[in-house]
Amino acid sequence: MAVPVHSAPHYGPRLGAAFSCAVAAVLAAEASTAAAGVLGGLFAAAVVVGAVAWQPLIWEDPTWNPYMGPMSFLAAVATTLAVLDGRRGW
Repeated sequence: MAVPVHSAPHYGPRLGAAFSCAVAAVLAAEASTAAAGVLGGLFAAAVVVGAVAWQPLIWEDPTWNPYMGPMSFLAAVATTLAVLDGRRGW
């Protein structure tokens, strides 16, 4: 988060937090696809969309900690399930 904050102080924190949330969402979808196939990836994508629909303020202020946590948690759960499925690379 330091690079976007120092490069653009006014909108850098939001840009960095949004990028972090997007990376976590893609990571969750990819890990779910590796563990459970295409249906698992679609389910993970639906869960990410549901989390954003449930807490729409994620898009308005992603820098606030309670809004940044769910995306990272979803990515952690997905990668954990991929490892438990035997995909040791995750």
